[in-house]
Amino acid sequence: MMTIVSTILADLPLLIWSVIFLWSPVKTEGEELLRVDISLLGRFKMLVLPLVVGAIVLLATAIWLEFRWWMLALWILVYGAVLLIPQSYLLTSTGIRLGRGPFRRWTEFSGVRRSSSGATLQGGPKSASYPVFLGGNREDDDFVLLLRTLVRDSYKGKTIDRAEIVPR
Repeated sequence: MMTIVSTILADLPLLIWSVIFLWSPVKTEGEELLRVDISLLGRFKMLVLPLVVGAIVLLATAIWLEFRWWMLALWILVYGAVLLIPQSYLLTSTGIRLGRGPFRRWTEFSGVRRSSSGATLQGGPKSASYPVFLGGNREDDDFVLLLRTLVRDSYKGKTIDRAEIVPR
């Protein structure tokens, strides 16, 4: 019984992360401009925090309880399956959204900078930053340039048409 509980506890960080970041009832606004798939490396960067927390929980329960190898196999299987679920960014004329996550307007951001995760949309005075997870391809520079253009033009009151965006 305790081994089942410990396995559930090891997968709990992933469940909490999924509920917080991958689902939002907020509707997407504006015209859809581009849908960009996140590469496997980008999804791994996105899931590193729940992965580490789950590994720590699994290790702690293995120390206090009798370790079962199937717990490790199940944990690897669950995290591997979640990594293989396709994710994408939806860019609209008004904002950005990751999968079914919360929609953020371009006017909430003050700029774009490169980071270890790929890029970060820097939050304005009262809003949080928004990490954009990229895989490290050559096309990522074009994508970051597009994000900069969308943030900059939102403050000028301009909108970009779908025809102005070169497909990746």
